[in-house]
Amino acid sequence: MKKIFFAAIFCIAQFALFAEVTVVNPAPGAYANLQTLVLESNAGEEVYYSFSGTDPLAQGFAYDGPVVLDVTGNVELRVVSVDQNQNRNEQKIYFSVEPAQSQNEEQAAFLKSLETGPCFDFVAGQKIQVPFSLNYSFFQNKNFEKGREISVSKNATMERFVPINISDGANVWRYVIRILPAEAGVLTKRDAPFEARDWSTLVFTDQKKMYSLDGDWWQAAGKAVELDRSKDNFVYCQSVDFSSENSIEKFSLPAKPVLKAERDYDGCLVITAQGKNGEAFELASSSLSTSKLISQGMFKKLVLDTFPGDKIEGRLAVDVYCEQVYQGVLYIDVLVNRSTPPAPKIISSAKSFYARDEVRVGAQLDPKVKIFYSISNPISIEPSFEPVALESLKFVHGDYDLYKGQSITLFGDTERILAYQVLFYSQDESGIKSATSEYQVIIDKYNYYVDPASQAQEQDGTPFAPFKDLSRLSKIANKKNFSRFYIKGTVALNPGEVSINNNVEFCGIDDAHIIVPANSALAVKNAGLYSQNIFWE
Repeated sequence: MKKIFFAAIFCIAQFALFAEVTVVNPAPGAYANLQTLVLESNAGEEVYYSFSGTDPLAQGFAYDGPVVLDVTGNVELRVVSVDQNQNRNEQKIYFSVEPAQSQNEEQAAFLKSLETGPCFDFVAGQKIQVPFSLNYSFFQNKNFEKGREISVSKNATMERFVPINISDGANVWRYVIRILPAEAGVLTKRDAPFEARDWSTLVFTDQKKMYSLDGDWWQAAGKAVELDRSKDNFVYCQSVDFSSENSIEKFSLPAKPVLKAERDYDGCLVITAQGKNGEAFELASSSLSTSKLISQGMFKKLVLDTFPGDKIEGRLAVDVYCEQVYQGVLYIDVLVNRSTPPAPKIISSAKSFYARDEVRVGAQLDPKVKIFYSISNPISIEPSFEPVALESLKFVHGDYDLYKGQSITLFGDTERILAYQVLFYSQDESGIKSATSEYQVIIDKYNYYVDPASQAQEQDGTPFAPFKDLSRLSKIANKKNFSRFYIKGTVALNPGEVSINNNVEFCGIDDAHIIVPANSALAVKNAGLYSQNIFWE
């Protein structure tokens, strides 16, 4: 018959295990709502706090669970922990609270929904819809993300406190979410008349019983016995008051198992324990702290997950049980990284957003993520001295395709000015998507603008930086099969012969004049010259 194993588990997520108490919330900063105090302590520690700058042991409060601090303005939070040896550790956190209400109805309703108590209880598998008009982050992460639907896998078995920061750009509201598993494990543990230590030491503790290890001689309690945990062991015990009717209890001490961590299909981290002989293992809760990453009850597998934009990282300590009897502790490093991957970095052949020829666009590949892209339908723009605001254009996109490192070519048109938008996003192995990287460009192959009133320092002939004269007329016209110059005001040809070998068109805006001085000449060779609304003098 296969043996059943259990394991009690505890882990610090986001930080290592220290002797002093850990302040999960609040954190340094300025907030628009009252803050909840959440502390992490070790077994046997007593914790006290004050929020008026006084000594917590003299004029403070004993901490016995999350509590809302009813204080505004500048706050000095002092937290003192005292261990079993009367060693004292103190921490100070400075923050400020200036209550503010969102004037947006949707935002206000969402913020109100998080104020259900000291902490917002969230059951794994549920969803939180952060309004798109708000940004959010977790713990002390300064990289806020756009509001969206966030959740934790329904299979998650761990209880955890997660501070969430909500910002509308002007204010930051900070709340504490308590993640709870959808199902609790079995809580029953079997009392054993012995204590297992460090996997190799066994101490018999019940003075009213005698013991036999692996069928060897019976012995009294109190003596430590060294075990070979590379193989299965068995402990037999019975009352010291000998009787033929005495029952003999049997306890299994199997070979030391190993912990295994595997990534689930949805990116969760699944922890299991594997025995030498294929024994089935389960994981049980640890009560070292009320606010560490812990499981409540026994599970066959431990499932770790968190919200998009957050991560769990730390060394997991697992107390292993066999048939509900403590065996020893095992350790494993864990990482559940739901942090949003960085947005792709875009590469373009164009020097600016206004191009004169086809544009090649791509993104830097990252072996840790997949990149997807979408090209908009081109938008036609009418020639004008008034610059077009790209953000005002309504681009239409189709489906996203997997980007494999190829060069994406955006073509110009012989008759039209075209605007394009290319969107990229990256996605990690867990399915977490990055923010979208956006590339926009106008491709205008033939139109140039001349305005003698132009004040642009770097004149490129675009509506954003028109030429102030015709000094570059022949250079541009002779590079292209066709070019069109829009003229505003009065401009003059350069001295000498201005030779043009390709078709060129001049279009006047309002009262436009081109002056040909006595020492100038315009020579058009094997090409056509077209003129509209231009006075030549």
